Amino acid sequence: MPAGRSNSTEAIYLRDGRSLTHSTTITSLVPLSSLPDPDRTLFKQQEQEIPNGLHILTTSSTVFYPQGGGQPSDVGSISPTPPAKDSPPPGSQVTFTVLSVRHSPLSSSILHLGHFTPSSPIPPPFSSPPPLPCTQSISPQTRHLHSRLHTAGHILGSAVALLSLPGITEGTRAMHFPGSSFVDFGGLIPGTQKDAIQAKCDELVARDLAVDIQFWAWEEAERRCSVKPGEMGLRREGEDGDGDGEVRAVEIEDAGAYPCGGTHVGRTGEVGRVVVRRISRAKGASKISYEVGERVGT
Repeated sequence: MPAGRSNSTEAIYLRDGRSLTHSTTITSLVPLSSLPDPDRTLFKQQEQEIPNGLHILTTSSTVFYPQGGGQPSDVGSISPTPPAKDSPPPGSQVTFTVLSVRHSPLSSSILHLGHFTPSSPIPPPFSSPPPLPCTQSISPQTRHLHSRLHTAGHILGSAVALLSLPGITEGTRAMHFPGSSFVDFGGLIPGTQKDAIQAKCDELVARDLAVDIQFWAWEEAERRCSVKPGEMGLRREGEDGDGDGEVRAVEIEDAGAYPCGGTHVGRTGEVGRVVVRRISRAKGASKISYEVGERVGT
């Protein structure tokens, strides 16, 4: 397959966060070592762990969520889609195992890092000239966990906002990785508020509120989101929205909205319990660490 990469990848997950499989076409497949440094360094950790056999695959569209916005990437597989008459025997098809997905800083491409299973150099039909029809499949367990954690971060932000703590504002920094999730806030939140924050999170989960993805004009997003798009570093036009000035936001019913490009569950009850682990304070700001557990009352 030629070394040239597609300049643009349609991000299916932005409007359809439920699909776990997707039919698309492979537009390029190259060794990781051939990438320019700004792209290659995105995968430094994986290259250290697996020094040989890693490739970068691009597709015309993708259902894989790329790491960003505090959320880890999806993992899964990409398999060629042969004509029905050429379908291989069960268990004999070579697949591309996707280990990490990132946005290229050099283009609008979404880069899928992985290796072939079973391990081999570029095998047929992957070696065929592009475009090559393929099927993407993401891990449902990984997607669901990441979506729960990301939605939980917004529930936590809403809980603090609804408590109207004096001098406290939600910051623009958060992390939704398993084992290291947190949300930052402006101002010093007393440790004595931990139980109240936990109780409010429990209430929002127990109410099983709708979690909806919205696409709003910039002005409406500025009006309706508790953290403004401009405060998040978003631009009025271009890649930060999904078209001419639109801003993608996640809205929790009766609890608030936030500019967000991540994946989410459909209702707060799907998150399980948002466990407030600790509140740390430094330099006029607070960080609330959290994790997700079983649903309240189960």
